Amino acid sequence: MGITYSCLRPLHPDAARLFADLLLQKYPRLVEGNGRLARAVEIAGHGSAPIRIGTDWPGTYEVYSLTRPGSYYIVDPRRRSCTCPDSQKGAVCKHRLAVAIMTIGPDLEDEHQYRLARERNSR
Repeated sequence: MGITYSCLRPLHPDAARLFADLLLQKYPRLVEGNGRLARAVEIAGHGSAPIRIGTDWPGTYEVYSLTRPGSYYIVDPRRRSCTCPDSQKGAVCKHRLAVAIMTIGPDLEDEHQYRLARERNSR
């Protein structure tokens, strides 16, 4: 009997880009202009490198590396940490951003749609 892992379904690339844009609008200082957000969008929309719900620590995610097959990093959103080298240097890494896109993105979209509807109704 093997272990069953729960994976987050990859997003459609357009949805991943939309959620990344909303994330950037809400938290503009979160991402520097270094390409991490674009790589996070790629990870969030990539079906062959899934993001799994962490099995060892509650509330964590395992993000598979696109550049090092078989490797993954542990992302802990509550602690704002990732086990990758970038995060260890204090950067907001692409793995943390990918988890944010996939987990916070839909809520940001709902908030954005709600705001648009309120603006339309107030006219």
